[in-house]
Amino acid sequence: MAKDKVKVTKGSENVFEDLGFENADELQAEALLAHQTFTILKRRGLSQRAAAKLVGIAPADVNKLMNGNYTGFSIRRLAVLLTRLGRDVEIKIKRPKRSRSQGQIHVIAA
Repeated sequence: MAKDKVKVTKGSENVFEDLGFENADELQAEALLAHQTFTILKRRGLSQRAAAKLVGIAPADVNKLMNGNYTGFSIRRLAVLLTRLGRDVEIKIKRPKRSRSQGQIHVIAA
């Protein structure tokens, strides 16, 4: 069996940017916030109905989140869910580095 060489390219920290999405920073932030919400809910071992009641959304929306479908969940909505789960969400606004003319959105889970 011949060994084919596979070209491997190291990606950035943002898969959405690597794939060429215009709103890559926003999509990355939503994905990270959704993942944090998923992780907390999973760790608590709640049923979807109990989780829905706790965070104030429909059980169908909890099901979507738990299955990695966070379409319809804005950064704002995900931040509210995280605060209902007892987390502080901090938004920091600062000037971009001189090498960039446009700002970026970052989510850091602590």
